[in-house]
Amino acid sequence: TKTFRYTMIMCKNYKIYYLDDKKFLFAMKKDYSKEEMIATFQLSKKTQKLFHFPNKESYKKDEKICISFPGETIPNPSFTPIEVVYEDEMILAVNKPPFLLVHEDGNTQDTLQNRVNGYLLQKNWTHPAQALHRIDYETSGLVLFSKNRFFQPLFDACMASHAFYKQYLCIVKGKFPYKEKTCTFPIARNRHQANAMIVHKNGKEAYTHIERLETKQDSSLLKVEIQTGRKHQIRVHCAYLGYPIINDSIYGGIQNGKGLYLQNQTMEFMHPVYGKQMNLHLEMDPRFKAAGYTKCDSHKITK
Repeated sequence: TKTFRYTMIMCKNYKIYYLDDKKFLFAMKKDYSKEEMIATFQLSKKTQKLFHFPNKESYKKDEKICISFPGETIPNPSFTPIEVVYEDEMILAVNKPPFLLVHEDGNTQDTLQNRVNGYLLQKNWTHPAQALHRIDYETSGLVLFSKNRFFQPLFDACMASHAFYKQYLCIVKGKFPYKEKTCTFPIARNRHQANAMIVHKNGKEAYTHIERLETKQDSSLLKVEIQTGRKHQIRVHCAYLGYPIINDSIYGGIQNGKGLYLQNQTMEFMHPVYGKQMNLHLEMDPRFKAAGYTKCDSHKITK
């Protein structure tokens, strides 16, 4: 496993000297108390108990601090190969195929998370991965995992912020009439249909920006940006406009057995530890190409 062995990385509040799956050697850029250092990494009391901290209550500027990471049991690893898009000591981005759960549901152990854990176990990584977000069973595309619980709170906060952008590709039924369309319809649970969501005035805010890329005789390829992460957000907004995603069993009906035509294609965010801009991008899902679509070059996010 690659480590940052004595290659100093300058971050916002600290310098990283060494990092692997067993320890983290760093120094704060000013005098810090232990409480301030813990707050910098947003560690809860429960999370703190997983790691070994120095027995000190304060640290001087540039004083090297070593935090060790005891190994953990990796549950239910699956050794089915995965497509890794990006990896460092804290996170792993994977291209999820359709028809695969991100997490276990009590019925199957062959999930993306268990495949990621099998991949890490083969690399002698000693910590179970945790998905930082999820996409639906039949949706394909990027899923981001935390490789170490110590850094997970920073990425959780990044995911929850509006500075984290995601773009999807989808194919909807019909000729989408708008070159661009912004949807701000609030989304709530549908009390009359299990596992379904609905546009409702008392729902949670949801922002979806849609751009039409191509149209065929009876379908359209759309590029979709979301700045909120409501359940089924893109599916609900497209269906509410009258153009459900093809093969959406809840909001539009199944057209063929190839799964929901929705791909999480692009993710852009500021790495909360390294402070660098992350731009993760996939090629168009082969299912979309098989449907005759090719135009997916533009993936610049509208800030």
